[in-house]
Amino acid sequence: MAQLSSSLRLIAVSLVLLTLVAAACSDPTPDNGADQQANVIARKNPPRRYSAEWLVDTSAIGRDDIDSPFIYREVVDDLTGAYLVESPNHLALQQPHEVVLCAAVSRVPLNPYCAASPRADGSPHVLSYAVQMIRRDWSPSALYDLASYREVALVAASDPDAWATRVTTAISGFSIECFLVIGETSAATTGFEVCYTNDDLHLVASVDLQNDLIFEIDLLSYKRVSVAEDFETGLDDFIEALPSLQEQLLDLYPEIPAPRPTPNPTPE
Repeated sequence: MAQLSSSLRLIAVSLVLLTLVAAACSDPTPDNGADQQANVIARKNPPRRYSAEWLVDTSAIGRDDIDSPFIYREVVDDLTGAYLVESPNHLALQQPHEVVLCAAVSRVPLNPYCAASPRADGSPHVLSYAVQMIRRDWSPSALYDLASYREVALVAASDPDAWATRVTTAISGFSIECFLVIGETSAATTGFEVCYTNDDLHLVASVDLQNDLIFEIDLLSYKRVSVAEDFETGLDDFIEALPSLQEQLLDLYPEIPAPRPTPNPTPE
C-alpha cells in the first residue's frame, strides 16, 4: 500500500472533530444508541445480539508496533449478558457469573494465560473492565478514531455537494450504507468512503481511505442470530479460577507475559 500523506492520516480525526461540532450545533439531544463503542450498555436501548469479525490494516495510521493486518472479533448478547472480544493477543469473555481474561492467545504452540474472576450475583449487564479495555484499544472504530454513523450521516446530509450516499450489499451478503466524499470538505479527502451496516446497530462495515478498493477496515462476517456457539473460545483447559492472576494480566496489559519456562527434569 502506498504511503499516505500526513493530512490523509488525519482524515479520521478531522472527521470526528467536524462531525462532533456539527452534531452539537444541530441537535443537543444526547445520542444514546449510535455509538457502538459505549462502555456501558444503556438498559433503555433495544437488546443487541450479534457476532462480527473485522480485518483491520493499521499501516495508514503509522502503528508500526502492531502486526498488521489483524483480525478483531466481537460477540454481544444483551439478553443473556454475555460478551466476547478478541484482539491479536488478548481475549475477554464476560458472562453473568464471571469474567475470563486471556493473554498471549496467539502464542505458538497454544499456551495462553487465562484467569477467571467472579461477578456478583444479579449484577447488571455492564461491560467489565477487561472487555472495555480491549474494545477501546483494538476495535476498528477506536483505532481509526472514526465518528459514529449518526455523526457521519448528519454531515453528509448537510453537504450533499460533497458527499454521496448509497445503500448496497456487501460481498458477505449483508446490507450496508456508504458515505463517499465526492467534493471539497474539511471532513475528509476526496475519495474517502466509510460504510456501516444498514440496520439498527450501524456497525462499521468498511473504510477506504483512498478510494482504491483497499479497505483499511473490512467487516468479514456479521450475523444477528444464533450467536451462542461464537462464545466458544477453545481455551477452557487454560482457564484458572484465580482473580489475582487476572489482576496481574490487567496490570501487564498490553504487554504479553514472558513465555512459560520449559520445565527442567529434576535430577535424581
